[in-house]
Amino acid sequence: ADCKATWQSTIGRAHEQLSELRAKLSGVETDARKRQQDAAALERRKAELAERLEALAQDESRHALLRRELSSIRQELEEKEAALRQQEEAISAEAKLVQSVKEVMREEASIIEAQADMIEAALSEAEALEMRRHVLSVVRSHHSARAGERRDCPPPPAGGGPCRCCWHADFMGGSRTRGRAGHDVDLLLWHATEPNSWGEGEEACVLLPLLRELLLPAGGATGPGLLPKEEARLQLVRRPHAEKQRRDADGARAYLPRRKAAAARDRGSDILHGDWHDKAYGIWRNTAGRHRRIDIVVVAFPDELPYARLNWTGSRTLNRLLRHRAIQLGLHLTANGLTAHPPTGRGRQETTVVLDARPGRERVEVALVGHAPVPDCTSEEEVLRVLAGGTDAFAGIYDPLMRNA
Repeated sequence: ADCKATWQSTIGRAHEQLSELRAKLSGVETDARKRQQDAAALERRKAELAERLEALAQDESRHALLRRELSSIRQELEEKEAALRQQEEAISAEAKLVQSVKEVMREEASIIEAQADMIEAALSEAEALEMRRHVLSVVRSHHSARAGERRDCPPPPAGGGPCRCCWHADFMGGSRTRGRAGHDVDLLLWHATEPNSWGEGEEACVLLPLLRELLLPAGGATGPGLLPKEEARLQLVRRPHAEKQRRDADGARAYLPRRKAAAARDRGSDILHGDWHDKAYGIWRNTAGRHRRIDIVVVAFPDELPYARLNWTGSRTLNRLLRHRAIQLGLHLTANGLTAHPPTGRGRQETTVVLDARPGRERVEVALVGHAPVPDCTSEEEVLRVLAGGTDAFAGIYDPLMRNA
């Protein structure tokens, strides 16, 4: 019985201890579960933090990119602002320049208007003669230097003809058809035996050395002389010397233009200024500071003088009519000559030209082969007589004063 009581007591204490152990185990299991739950929550928290860190890293990368873009935009803006400032400065400087140019142009316009008024004003006989005298004195001075002796003969006596040793200057254009000076001066320079050029180069001609001496220095120099290109219009038309020497097989100078087939409305209206004489067109300033237009024409060859006189005397309408008349006769008239122009076709065709068919005189005809020049025309009168079929039907315009109609 005692042993039983002891075992029962022992078993009771064991059950109590077991209950305590079970309670402790339950507490441990509860703690373990709680720890597991805390660990899981911690893992979730860590995952959330990792995601946030990754997002922050991505945001930082984006922020860095944005910062770089912002820096680039700021730099670009600064460069554009600097460029705009430079443009504004350039525009301001250009505006100032434009304003100064406008002022200069207004001043030049007023000067040009004053010059235009002077240019269009009537030219006195004394002014025209002084301009011719000055030009002719330079030409004769150069001629004397080339010849090695003085070539400056005095004017011929009344009724006498010009000398054959000197260069001469004749008034052309309106001055010749009106018999008095107009508002400009047209001068025809010619020599009885010498051409206007005798070789290549600037010194081997009449016109270029003449212009070099007549040209005034820029800056408002006093006259007399030609205004330079910086101050007024100055146009030079000069043909090569070698081209003027060429001849065709028919004897005509090669530069004499061949009239091309033209429509009926264009017949007789050849270009009136397309000749081979050397020419200069400019503005003359006299000693009083007044400005005048001046045209200087230097005859290419002595035998072309009648044609140059006829062309540069005018009028333009008369020139067209005379050229149309030449076409009717199978001829071609220019400021350099009168040549045959047979109908187009094969072979060397002949053109019959009547040189003289006046009453009481022996009839004179000549047959020209190809484009040969008309011979024996040494004056305007003889040229006009050929165009009149050898008669004096055009005698009414032998006198230049009758060519204004």
